[in-house]
Amino acid sequence: MKITMCPPKYFGVNYEINPWMSVKNQPDKTLAQKQWNDVKNIFENLGIKVDVIEAKDGLPDMVFTANAGLPVDDKFILSNFTHPERVGEIKHFKDFFSKKFQIIELPENVKFEGQGDAFFAEDKLFLGSGFRSSKSAKEEIKKHLPAGIKVVQLELINP
Repeated sequence: MKITMCPPKYFGVNYEINPWMSVKNQPDKTLAQKQWNDVKNIFENLGIKVDVIEAKDGLPDMVFTANAGLPVDDKFILSNFTHPERVGEIKHFKDFFSKKFQIIELPENVKFEGQGDAFFAEDKLFLGSGFRSSKSAKEEIKKHLPAGIKVVQLELINP
């Protein structure tokens, strides 16, 4: 098993794009770095390989690496972020994952927030849609899944 993590070097609440974000509530950067190190060490002690993507100044949400896209065998379906504040992350995630996967880019009008809105369970891909990922992401993503994977679309109704 392998996971990707991004250190919280530039993590902060610089904008508000969901109800849980407030620029008045900033993280303790020292504590965030300690917790990140602790989690990384736990994964590694369990035998899980951790790939680290370099944090980029001005992109505080890169720490949420699950949102980068969806790995499918030797492919990586790259996210198309809904919020303009996150669009700058796409280039960095594309560069990073292209060294390990064939990159699949969805049409620009198809919004998809990666594993923030999608996860596999056995032979199913559960795919959220609504206020972040487009309903049309389902048909685009299905084109790149192995035969036998059923896509279960879940409409998210509460942002």
